[in-house]
Amino acid sequence: MGARREGETQYMECPEGDSAANGTAERAVRTAEGVLRTWKSALVEKLGGEPAPECVVWQWLVLWVGTLWSRFALGSDGKTGWQRLTGRRCSAWTTEFGERVLYRPNNPGHERRNQEDAGWREAIWLGLVPKSNESYLGTAEGVIKADVFRRRAAGERWCKEEVEKIRGSVRSPDPHHPEADAVPIRIHVDVPEVQGEPRARAMEKESRRVYLKKTDYEEHGYTIDCAGCRQVRIVGKSRNHTEACRKIMEEALMGNRCWSRTTS
Repeated sequence: MGARREGETQYMECPEGDSAANGTAERAVRTAEGVLRTWKSALVEKLGGEPAPECVVWQWLVLWVGTLWSRFALGSDGKTGWQRLTGRRCSAWTTEFGERVLYRPNNPGHERRNQEDAGWREAIWLGLVPKSNESYLGTAEGVIKADVFRRRAAGERWCKEEVEKIRGSVRSPDPHHPEADAVPIRIHVDVPEVQGEPRARAMEKESRRVYLKKTDYEEHGYTIDCAGCRQVRIVGKSRNHTEACRKIMEEALMGNRCWSRTTS
């Protein structure tokens, strides 16, 4: 704070062990701890068990609690921290922490995907990126960020084993590059290769039935006991002609019959 202010900043030290001397900070810590316990309890209940203590999901849960507070907690002025900073409310899509989701990797270079690759990947939702509306997504190959994700079916949203497979900590989200602390936008995902030469899908040609017009019936006549012919004559709601009627008319149009059908 002192480095950002233009004026002079006076630094003060609170008496050691006297929590009442710094009440604002102490209340914030207690609130954060309570929110963290709530989210941890909800995650354990959803997963049906508590992930191992060394699981990196706990690091991301702490980060999510802080982001959650700044995005959605209202202050005395009726605004959130995010609203004071950006001038607008948070509009990012969220879901429950630790939930299995499907996401599309960000593609800033607009690279074309393999035709056999639908583009959706599986991951665990780990919260929002603090400075954008992107989401942190945990995988067995590392943690990435993406802005497009979809929830899975209700019975496929929670899996303790998948959560424990997440690699990548808050300080080193990409295990392949431990020295990098920035969260990447994509990781390597093995896509099975399709054997053989690419081929175009053969289009099946289907012959369509002859379209019979009203003028055809006026020229060749109508068929007795055909509901379609009866409706044509009374100009009512159209109905399908019988198969026998269609056959006779098609033969007449092809010239196989030289006589007109009865009009009675």
